[in-house]
Amino acid sequence: MTERIIKILLLFMTLLVTTPVTAVDAVPRISDREIIESLVGQKALEEKIELRFIITQEQMDQRFDTIGQHFDTTQKQIDYRSEAIF
Repeated sequence: MTERIIKILLLFMTLLVTTPVTAVDAVPRISDREIIESLVGQKALEEKIELRFIITQEQMDQRFDTIGQHFDTTQKQIDYRSEAIF
């Protein structure tokens, strides 16, 4: 009788120990092609971002040049008026 209870307990313990293992799902494998396609997409995105930064920098440089020219023109006008007064 006790031997039968021990066997049942061992069977029950075995089921308890192996139950969490069955809850693990297998992860689908990612192929090399998918990895490369993903990396190519990342490279293309980086290139677009880099191009956008370059364009933005060029636009800012143009605006600063325009402002500099405006300041030069304003300074010349002030100098001209100052010379006319004195």
